[in-house]
Amino acid sequence: MNWETKEILIYGKTYPEISTKYVETVCTGGIEKDTGNFIRLYPIPFRYLKDEKRFQKYQWIRAKVRRHSKDNRPESRQVDIDSIQTLSRVGTGKNRDWQMRKELFLVPQNIFRSLETLKERQSADGTSIGMVKPKRIIDFYMKKKKQSDYEDALKKRDIVLSQKDLFRDLRDYEVPEFKFYFEFECDDPQCNGHQLSVLDWEFYALHRKTRNDPDWFEKMRTKIMDLCDDKHETYLFLGNLADPAKRQTFCVSGIFHPPIRKQMSLL
Repeated sequence: MNWETKEILIYGKTYPEISTKYVETVCTGGIEKDTGNFIRLYPIPFRYLKDEKRFQKYQWIRAKVRRHSKDNRPESRQVDIDSIQTLSRVGTGKNRDWQMRKELFLVPQNIFRSLETLKERQSADGTSIGMVKPKRIIDFYMKKKKQSDYEDALKKRDIVLSQKDLFRDLRDYEVPEFKFYFEFECDDPQCNGHQLSVLDWEFYALHRKTRNDPDWFEKMRTKIMDLCDDKHETYLFLGNLADPAKRQTFCVSGIFHPPIRKQMSLL
């Protein structure tokens, strides 16, 4: 499998997973500049990257990638970490910048009418990333993890962080106690509603900012649901699980929420 150099616009990354091989990794999503297709970069030890290689959301990067040796999903690529170069960033949230983002992301090959049609495509050709514009986002909610799952994750973290690493300082790793979910309906007669878990790192970062408040979740929920109101044209980035037995299980890997621009009246 040969390496090829790609320019990729990043749309998000998942919360880090503890790893016995890499210490920790994140799964990063983006689109290729030359094709406009979705791409998945994994594994990336993001917090251990050199400062100049740490990319931001909606930032272009240049890197050497190749077909993933252990993940046959069509969008998945291994990345040569040393080759990563950070380039320009597409905006900071202003209307003009959102228009540029819309032109890049909202293209027919990326958009699916519903999760149902995305699953149909997955069954047909393995497609594992897509954007869906919900008819209605009903709620954003949380669930506390099962105590046994949480304790198992803590044990794995402690084992990994107890290992001596001669090449880098090990960073503390916080195991999340909660899982976050979107409940939504698609604009499709086939849709009976969905409750999908959220893997986007930004949601967990927001949790860390608000968690010391007594009503932390309500503050978090309000902020997120405000991005899903009738003032925004909200889409969900959806990606499926790597486990071959769970390829029909999709999660939310990010939200795309350009503001709706009001038309000026001619009267």
